[in-house]
Amino acid sequence: MKLGDLGESGFLELVRDWTSGPAPGVVLGVGDDAALLEPPGRGRQVVISTDAWVEGVHFSRTYLAADEIGHRCMAGSLSDLAAMGAEGFAAFVNVHAPGDLEVDFLRGLYLGMERIADSCGVTIAGGDTVRGQLALDITAVGTVRPGEAVLRSGARAGDVICVSGELGRAEAGRLLCSGEVARDSVPERLCAVAETGHRTPRPRFDVAKLLASLERRTVDLDRETEAAEPVRPTAMIDVSDGLALDLRRLCTASGVGCLVEERLIPVDGAARRIARERKQSECALALGGGEDFELLFTIAERDMEILTAAATKAQLTIVPVGRTLPASGGLRLLTVEGEEVPLPETGFDHFRAANAD
Repeated sequence: MKLGDLGESGFLELVRDWTSGPAPGVVLGVGDDAALLEPPGRGRQVVISTDAWVEGVHFSRTYLAADEIGHRCMAGSLSDLAAMGAEGFAAFVNVHAPGDLEVDFLRGLYLGMERIADSCGVTIAGGDTVRGQLALDITAVGTVRPGEAVLRSGARAGDVICVSGELGRAEAGRLLCSGEVARDSVPERLCAVAETGHRTPRPRFDVAKLLASLERRTVDLDRETEAAEPVRPTAMIDVSDGLALDLRRLCTASGVGCLVEERLIPVDGAARRIARERKQSECALALGGGEDFELLFTIAERDMEILTAAATKAQLTIVPVGRTLPASGGLRLLTVEGEEVPLPETGFDHFRAANAD
């Protein structure tokens, strides 16, 4: 059956079946003129992010299944909440679709969105549908305690720059999935990891939760008391458009410069192999590739020991890759050859000529 045969009302009835019902924070979800939300936890601020995901720009049906497209789009939208240090609880999805689109495809799309949203404690609470080119508009809603949202603008000169996970994986996966890079040029094990990173990425709420839990404990032996002081990142952003571009955004918002060491950047194995085949720096896909949805953040140098211990205990990969500088120091990259060069102006920008269709 095609969407045109079903009609808008019939489609919305199916959406109600494909998504979960009321959940904590969602008093009334899909099915009425509007949703009713009651943000969980008293005294919390609401965090809202919205994203557009368009076929041919953000995903391709040529090599991605419907549930993988839904998963990728929802994961990318929820990642913005993780980058603010927030916890998600609701999402709203507008679907733009041609009338001849198969209903089974739409069911798979919602299956993928629901799967990743549910694993992050998020309920699809509503949305709308309209005829058009296949695209999704997703609004993600979360909460954070007042004063605890981590912004892009808080970095200070001398902070350590850190990233979670490995970078370049999603772009390597895209190149392999699309056939732009031959699979036999990359070991099968590395292919599988990279393709998974492209097809089904995960927002890093686990890293955000760890960062929100950090504290410095001090003991007063004379008074026999112990006190805890919270330790937090000074600034944070998710890596959605490549390390170079997203770090540039963070530094610009914070009014600082940076020096990143190429040898320290954690690069996915397939991304390294593809870059070498192309006679590029091994960090090329990490610096310019997008949609890894890892967290990039800065933290005071004195807090690094606490961060490292907590990450090790939680078995999470968090790597220091450089440090911030006074704005006058500019945005710099220290190459593996030991040469300081300007941070490459690379990464995905929708309106740059190089990214145009």
